[in-house]
Amino acid sequence: MKEYIVPIYDDSPDHDEIFVGYIRETAAEIVRCDDCVHCVDDYVDTEFGAMPAFTCDLFDGYGVNIKPGDFCSYGEKR
Repeated sequence: MKEYIVPIYDDSPDHDEIFVGYIRETAAEIVRCDDCVHCVDDYVDTEFGAMPAFTCDLFDGYGVNIKPGDFCSYGEKR
């Protein structure tokens, strides 16, 4: 299933048609981290030893741990 972020305006008379029209014209598909080329299976050092974790190679060095269902504006489909 594809997912999109679509703006909603309070004064819009027909939300369904606006969503469909907006998606067809301009919306970019959301790419979840587990489907992204930048998501890396990695290990994070903890006080209990190395634990498996997902990291993002775009933010390497910043200590960003991600969950597979997360997403950001930099996502690219594998």
